[in-house]
Amino acid sequence: MRPVTLALNDTPALSSANNTRGANAQSGASSLLGSFVIAARQRGVHLSVAQLIRDHQLPSGEVSVEQLLRIADASGLRAKATRLRWANLVKMGTALPAIVVLRNGAAMVLMRVHVEAQDRPPIVVLRDPNAPQHAPLMLDEARFTAAWDGEVILVKRDYRLRDENQPFGFRFVLAQLLRDKRLTRDLAICAVVLSITAVSPIMFWRVLIDRVMYYGSLNTFTLICIAFGVLLLFETAFGHLRRYLVLFITLRADVKLWTYTFDKMLNLPIDYYEKQSTGEIVHNIAEMGKIRQFLVSQLFGTALDAIVILFFLPIMFFFSTIMTVCVMALCAIICLWLILMLPSIRRRVSAVIAAETRRGSFLVETIHGIRAVKSLALDAKHRHQWDVHVADVAEKRYAEGVLTNWVQTVVHPFQGLMTNGVIAV
Repeated sequence: MRPVTLALNDTPALSSANNTRGANAQSGASSLLGSFVIAARQRGVHLSVAQLIRDHQLPSGEVSVEQLLRIADASGLRAKATRLRWANLVKMGTALPAIVVLRNGAAMVLMRVHVEAQDRPPIVVLRDPNAPQHAPLMLDEARFTAAWDGEVILVKRDYRLRDENQPFGFRFVLAQLLRDKRLTRDLAICAVVLSITAVSPIMFWRVLIDRVMYYGSLNTFTLICIAFGVLLLFETAFGHLRRYLVLFITLRADVKLWTYTFDKMLNLPIDYYEKQSTGEIVHNIAEMGKIRQFLVSQLFGTALDAIVILFFLPIMFFFSTIMTVCVMALCAIICLWLILMLPSIRRRVSAVIAAETRRGSFLVETIHGIRAVKSLALDAKHRHQWDVHVADVAEKRYAEGVLTNWVQTVVHPFQGLMTNGVIAV
């Protein structure tokens, strides 16, 4: 069935269409509930109106917006009611599909927005839950805003931490790292023990200066040496266990990430491979290694090392509250500076990645078509193009390096004040 399109010069109005559908909706379930079922299916959660009526004790099938938000939460989804203008509605992008509530109380599903299609204003594509599935309604701004007062219900999949079907992101990687509760518990125990043993050198030198050197007590010196040796054995054993657990967890996450990447690659439609060059696809897949290295190794390791702060901060406040406050203030200044510079750094890094992608794509395409390059005597042309790509990457990397150099230059004096300047306080 062809979609129904209403433009500025068309005579049918959305209100009349809603009235016609409203007569049919009175004998069935609420259009709001039916719209929620359609939006949930688009998010990968398969529900039915009859099931929701039965599970939530809705004899009339009519629900309010507040009830719908609670039903979404119980169904593994997150829903939020808000009000938007037309200009913001057409820019929702990946937030679609969403539920739009009309002035007459009915609801429809906003499936997508055609922005400036064929030199025309934006057109919204709606789906009425009480209409046939293959009969979408396409409206322009004038027709739609005449029946819509701005109320929108956003629906999003609420993935649990260990949900295997969640999209790739930080939560997905974190779920792979923390999938086994027993290993996570053992790793946390190792991190806590190592944090406690990291404090031992401070206590050792404090007792050595205050007791041994001041009073010349060799018995105390022998005792603290034995205690330090025992703590050193504990630190060595738990350090070995922690590195082994981290290796096991990160390798398992690495296998899962690469399997996930290959499955996604095979599930892509053939049109994607026809529109994208082979070199660009290969380069994007290779970038997965950098993402894994950062998330699994650097970020995960930093999070584990950060546990030491929980033990060091109380000790630092015990020794000197003023010095600790000064150090934390300097850390806050450094963090604020880095946050302010993040947008500029992100733009420079994105430019470098784009230039490297073009260079890598050209390299792969040249290798795949080396027979044609040789037979058609395109060596000189390809050398020139390669030089252009290399120069472009070098230029982008230079701009990135200059910016990061300035960032580190500003941070360096504050780091020096943290280690030496606080003594003057």
